[in-house]
Formats: sequence, C-alpha cells, structure tokens
Amino acid sequence: MSILGSLARVSPGLVEELRSPAAWPYGVLSEHETQVDLERYWDVLRFLLDEAGAPFNPMRSGRLYPSAERAWGYDGNSCLLTVEEVRKVWHFLELMPFSAVAIHLGAAKDASLYPDRDWDRPITQYWVERSYDAMVELVREAAAAGDCTIFWAA
Repeated sequence: MSILGSLARVSPGLVEELRSPAAWPYGVLSEHETQVDLERYWDVLRFLLDEAGAPFNPMRSGRLYPSAERAWGYDGNSCLLTVEEVRKVWHFLELMPFSAVAIHLGAAKDASLYPDRDWDRPITQYWVERSYDAMVELVREAAAAGDCTIFWAA
C-alpha cells in the first residue's frame, strides 16, 4: 500500500464552503484542478522544510481541516494553511532552492519517514526535487492569488 500526499490551492470561499457538514472535502479536493500529487515524497518534503526552518510547513502546520473531528487521510492529517501563512511560506521558499534544502537529505536517512528510503541516492533526489518544485510552484500561485493550501495523505 502506498500513502500518497497531495497539496491543493483553495480559495478562502471554497475553504468555508467545504466546512459544511454536508460537504465531502476529500472528494472535492482530490479532483480539484489546482492540486499537486506529491506522491510518496510528502513526508521527506515535510522533514526537509522543518530542517530548513520554514515558518509554516504545508504538510504539517496549520489547523486540521475541515475540523479536528472531520480531518481525513493518513492519521487524519488533512491540514489548512491560511492566506497569511501561505504568504509567509512563499517568502521563505522563494529564497530556498532545492539545493538549499537537499543538504538535509542525509539526515533523512536516520528519521522515521514514509516510505523508508535511501534519501541521498541520486535517483531518489531527482524525484524529491520534482515534488519540491511542484510544491513550490503551487505555494507561489496560492500566495499570488490570495488562496489557502490544504494538504492530505491517503
């Protein structure tokens, strides 16, 4: 079984609409046109951003979404970053090329990350970098549009 992570760019209006008890956030967001599949690399991205000192981490910061009781995904981890938190993350990421966070891949070998991999292998780094670039682009677009982000793994 694979646990794949996704990050969606969501307008504040849709964020509120999906809080409704009748809404099915996972169903709507998993088909959302502004989401990226971070594949199996979401946990190492989470780790790298923490190690690099990101002010907010799209894969673990923020609030459980749509609420603590209705969060979904692996370990009920769906989380929301507000517009302001997204902007702060973008200000951090625009100065943080992958090479600057990749220096922490060696330490990732000793962390309990999903899935268990040799994170410093060149082929693995290639795929982690592709996921990182997709995440950075989505956060850039969200910050520019005044949107929130929602992360989940399932």
